[in-house]
Amino acid sequence: MQKENTLTVGQWCGRWFITNRYKWNGNTEGGYRNLIYSHIIPSIGSVALSDLTEQTVTDFYDSLQNWGLSARSVWCVHLLLRRCMDEAAREQFIPYNPVRLCQESKAEGYKAAPLRLGQLQRYLNAAEQLGVLPLIYTGLSSGLRQCELITLSWADFHVRYGYILKGQRLLTLNEKVAYLYLSDDVEVRNIRLGLNWIYTAAVNGSSCAMYRLAKECLKGEHIKKNTASALEWFTKSAEGGNPYAQYMLGKLYLAGREVLHDEDRGVYWLTKSAEQDNQYAQYLLNHLEENRPPSAMLAVTRLLHHMSRVFRDNSVPKSRPGGIQIDRKRLKKLQEKRMALGHKPDDHEEQWPDMTM
Repeated sequence: MQKENTLTVGQWCGRWFITNRYKWNGNTEGGYRNLIYSHIIPSIGSVALSDLTEQTVTDFYDSLQNWGLSARSVWCVHLLLRRCMDEAAREQFIPYNPVRLCQESKAEGYKAAPLRLGQLQRYLNAAEQLGVLPLIYTGLSSGLRQCELITLSWADFHVRYGYILKGQRLLTLNEKVAYLYLSDDVEVRNIRLGLNWIYTAAVNGSSCAMYRLAKECLKGEHIKKNTASALEWFTKSAEGGNPYAQYMLGKLYLAGREVLHDEDRGVYWLTKSAEQDNQYAQYLLNHLEENRPPSAMLAVTRLLHHMSRVFRDNSVPKSRPGGIQIDRKRLKKLQEKRMALGHKPDDHEEQWPDMTM
C-alpha cells in the first residue's frame, strides 16, 4: 500500500543523500552532492514526489543539455536520479519509479587512440629508466584512478594474496580469485577469505559479487542461511542489470516458498532477464500458467475429496443379508460341494433348510 506523503523530489533526494553518504568514499560523496544540489534540486526539486512523471524527467534532461551539460554528465544525473527514485518506490512513497520509463541518454564514447607496439615499448622502457615502472604496471593492471595511485602506500599492498586494498576499494590482478577460494581445489580453497572478498566486492558495487553473495545466503552452505539477506542482495544485483539475479528474483517471487508469492514482481524481473536473452527466464514466462500455485479454495477442496476417499476405503464393510458373513475362499468351496451334489451354479436353493427331527 502506498504511503501518504507530501515530500518533494528535492526533500527526498536530500534525505537519501544524507542517509547513505557514510557508505561512500570522499570522491563518490562529492560527485553525488554536486549532481543533487547543483542540478536535480534546482531544476525539479520543488516537484511533489507523487507528481513526478516520465515527461517531467525527460524535459529535465533536455533542459540540462540545452544549458550545455555534456551527454555524459546528463547520463550520470539519470543514473543517480533513478537510484534515488528506486529507493522511494521500495519505501512505497511512489507506486513505481517513473525514471525507469525514460530512455537512457547515451554518454559519448571516448575516442581511443591505441599505441602501436613500438610506442608502447618505448613508453615502458622510459618508465623503467625513471624508476616508475612498478607504479605504471600497478595502474594498468589494477584500475586505480590517478589520485589513488599517487597516494598508495606499502600498507595498501597485500602481496601474499595478490590484492590492493585502497580505502574501501578492493582491487586484484585476477578478478576471479575470490571464486578460486570457494572452489573444490584443496590447494587454494579458503572459504573465509573467499567470502570476505566477495562481500567486499559486493559492498563496492559489483553486481556479480552481489549475485554470488545472495546465492551463498540462500543456500546456507558456507554461511548461515539468511533468506532476507539473500533477497536484498539479489535485488541490488538485479537493479544493477545482472540477468542471473533478475531470473532468480523472478523465480523466487513466483515460487512463493522462500519469499512471499508476488506474481507481478516475479513477471517484472523475469521480463527484465528475458530482455537480456536469458532463455530460462523466457521459458518461465511462456509457461506461467503451469507454474502458478493453485488457489486456497482449490487446495481445500482437493484435501476434502482425498479425506472422503480415505474414510470410504477404511469404513466397516456392509454385512450380507441374513447377518452371516463368510470369506470368499470358504464360499467358493461350499459352492463346489453343492455342485458336486447335483446343484446348478444358478440354483438359489436356501442355504440353510429347516431341519426336522
